[in-house]
Amino acid sequence: MRKPIFKFFILLAVALQVASCGLLDWDLDSDGSIIVSSMRIKYDTVYVMIGDTVPLQMSFQPDTVNIKDIFIQSSDPGVIWVDTVSNRIEAVGKGWAMVYVESVSAQLKDSCAVYVMPSWNLTAEAYVYETIFYAQVTKGGLPVGSDLLLGAFVGDECRGLAYPQSFHGVSMTLFRVGSDVLSHGTVPDLPNDEDDEPATPGDNEYETGEDDDFEEGGGQGELLREQIEFRCYDRANYQMYRCPVRVPFDGETHGYLSNLYKIEF
Repeated sequence: MRKPIFKFFILLAVALQVASCGLLDWDLDSDGSIIVSSMRIKYDTVYVMIGDTVPLQMSFQPDTVNIKDIFIQSSDPGVIWVDTVSNRIEAVGKGWAMVYVESVSAQLKDSCAVYVMPSWNLTAEAYVYETIFYAQVTKGGLPVGSDLLLGAFVGDECRGLAYPQSFHGVSMTLFRVGSDVLSHGTVPDLPNDEDDEPATPGDNEYETGEDDDFEEGGGQGELLREQIEFRCYDRANYQMYRCPVRVPFDGETHGYLSNLYKIEF
């Protein structure tokens, strides 16, 4: 009966000796429970939409720690609200905020940046013109799945939404991007808008004034150059990806079933 007890104390002594030499990255509390030695939030940066609730996913070392209680704080409660009971954060306003986490037992700290964006809502019939893309969309060289949300933007305004689909046996993504302005044209004359003044150069944040290839059209108003940017949102993992290439809004159709337009993230 003494041998198992004797072996237990030998193993315990060896473990404590190894830990004291720094070979094991954990310690024991006075009651024998394992104290956390490191703690990390799963993501360095999180992208969420207003109204989303995100559970904070933490990793601890070692995995067998007894106490995983944490304290959470937001740098801007107007952007991120913290639910300290369920360890969740809720996106309540557009903007950036930092979320700070501290381990209650070992007072270890970590933080992550959270970007809150408006929902990608779209009213396509509100626009006069369309630029259309029959596209092959890939992320990291692989075709994107239907679990990802794809959007076309001008600035931070969503102008088109798309999902992967099959058309006549061809896997593709159809973007219909709306605008009231053509890159090669001018602000159109709209009825019942007598009080609205036409936009002038510099009013549009994408006006560069450096490209002489664009010529002013025949309508009233000044030349505007809208640039389309494609974004991919992984709502399950709270990450967003941007395509580095921007396309002028020209009111044309890009790509076709036998030669799809390439969009890579």
